[in-house]
Parts: sequence; C-alpha cells; structure tokens
Amino acid sequence: MPSVVRPAALLLLALTACADGRDRGSVACGLAAMNGPLVALQGFARGDALAAAPTDLPLELPGRYVAGPSGTIRLATTDSGLVRAAMTTPPPAAASPGFGVLVVERSGAPMGVLIHDGATIPGAIVLGTVEVADGAIPLYGVRVTRAAVETEACPLFAPLVAQ
Repeated sequence: MPSVVRPAALLLLALTACADGRDRGSVACGLAAMNGPLVALQGFARGDALAAAPTDLPLELPGRYVAGPSGTIRLATTDSGLVRAAMTTPPPAAASPGFGVLVVERSGAPMGVLIHDGATIPGAIVLGTVEVADGAIPLYGVRVTRAAVETEACPLFAPLVAQ
C-alpha cells in the first residue's frame, strides 16, 4: 500500500506546484514543474553537461528543491574556479538532498540551481558544492533549451525577490 501513497502524493504535489505563473495550481504547471527538472537531467545523457562553471555567475540565482520550495542561491567562485553555493531555504522535511544542478541556457546565461534528492550523477564533472541545511552536496552543471524546461506561464524557477 505505501507504494501507492507515494506516487499519489507526488501527483498531488505536481498538480499544485507552479511558481508564480498565471496558471498557478493548474495541472499544466504541476506537470511542467515535474517535467522541467527531468528534462534538465536528461541533458547529462545527451552530452550537455558543463565542463566548467560559467565565468560570469551572478552573486544570486533562483534555487529550487525538485518537487519542493524555491529560494535564493548565493554564489561565490573560488580562486581555483570552483563554485560555492548556498541555498537560503531549508529543504522540505522528507527531503534528502543529494546533488545540485546549475541550469544554464544554451546562450550561456545561468537560469538557476535545482536541488535533487538521491544519488549523484556518475561521471559528471563537479563544478563545486551547494550548502543545504547542515551539509554540502556536489554541484553539476547542464546546458538546456529554455523552452524544453519551462513555459512563460510556468517558469522552472521563481523570480528572485529583493531582500
């Protein structure tokens, strides 16, 4: 029975998970909220992984726990070129963050960072780390076509809010 409860809970979350779009709470946005992160991950298999972090990273980017809350990612680059990122929003209670993915448009513009539960991506180049809660997880990077991971009505990342 628990195997039925988890998919049902994920479906319910997907149906309500939209980031500030016109269709907030719509089925389309819920599906987009689940599909966008999966399409981004597929980029690793397609050869779209980043070999190095972009040199012009901003100090802050939107961040999002997959199937969870959004927040702000604070960024710094070390002298050796590694990225040190920190998520300002704590993970959901049941989450077990395993790795972060810096999502970059094909043009080279960074979109944000997705934080995934689960095992790391074998063979992917580590660009740095993401601090979440009390620990740090590896940060990878992937190049995407924006239209493949989001729509205007259902963005992958919530816009940053001035603090």
